[in-house]
Amino acid sequence: MCIMEIHKHAEDATMIQAMAHNASTWDRDADMILPILQARGRDDLVRSVTRAHDHVKAAYAGMLEAFGELVAEAASDPGGHIRVGSERTLVQVTDAATRRAMKDETR
Repeated sequence: MCIMEIHKHAEDATMIQAMAHNASTWDRDADMILPILQARGRDDLVRSVTRAHDHVKAAYAGMLEAFGELVAEAASDPGGHIRVGSERTLVQVTDAATRRAMKDETR
């Protein structure tokens, strides 16, 4: 379950972070349940969960890509060049976006 609320006033980066977090949670849950289903001999469920897991991993990668695009956008000059050193670094931009998202945490 995501701890970040998505609403129309949230920043783009906040909403993308929330979606990535949800996908990550589902991904980790599937990592835990698959060995259990395998041990129980539930090959039918293993196939279904594995297929869904592959889709979730792709969705998670997409959300991380979108977040990366937002970070790069925030760290770029008007020409689209990232000026690490003279401008804020990518780590600083990522940290700032994450800290701004804290106001949207629901628990």
